Amino acid sequence: LLFPERTFTVLIKNLLELLLKMCKAYDVSQKDIQGPSERKILVEARKAFAYSAWIRGASMRKIGAVLGNRDSSVIASYIRKVESINDILDPRD
Repeated sequence: LLFPERTFTVLIKNLLELLLKMCKAYDVSQKDIQGPSERKILVEARKAFAYSAWIRGASMRKIGAVLGNRDSSVIASYIRKVESINDILDPRD
C-alpha cells in the first residue's frame, strides 16, 4: 500500500461506525463498551463487535484499539467464543 496510515484511518472510522451500531443494538454507551467493566451485557457487546469487525477483515490489533486498547489475545478469545457458539448453532458436519 502506498498510504497505509490512510487505510488504517479509514478502517478505524469504519470500525467506530460499527461500534456505534453495536452500542445501539445492545443499548450500551461507547464509553462503557470501551471501558474496563466486565458486566455481562458489555462483554457480550464486545464479543459481537469483535467478531463482526473480524469477519469484515479488521485485524485483532485494530479491533483491540477500538475496544479501549484491549490486547489481541482478548480479542482472539472473544472471536473464538462467538465461533464456538456458531458451531453449536450451525454444525456443518
